Amino acid sequence: MATATELRTKAVNLMVSRKGMNSYTQGANRTYFFGKPDNKPGNTTQKGYSDCSSAVRAAIKAATGIDIGSNTSAQINNRTKKGIVVHITDGYFPDESKLLPGDCIYFKGNTSHPLDVGHVEMYIGNGK
Repeated sequence: MATATELRTKAVNLMVSRKGMNSYTQGANRTYFFGKPDNKPGNTTQKGYSDCSSAVRAAIKAATGIDIGSNTSAQINNRTKKGIVVHITDGYFPDESKLLPGDCIYFKGNTSHPLDVGHVEMYIGNGK
């Protein structure tokens, strides 16, 4: 059985493997994070599609089997069931000393979403 650190590393590696491979969409193609038409985790040959929330969802689900939710609202609403809030800041940047590779960082910017969140990214370590 994989350790938490190994699962985090796998999620980060899956996310990084798609750099420059995906086009932004909020349409039906956002389910093809790992490439269309195959959508196999680890695929680095096919163009994929995603928005911020579908990207972190796909990488985490492929690495861990945990479905964190299909959009930022669902992910924020699932935080008490499938994750924890490590740090909330009134400033612009989280406390990086509290972040681990694979953590999701949620940014405010949409008052119609829970906690006013409008964007999510995955922390991959080393300030990125």
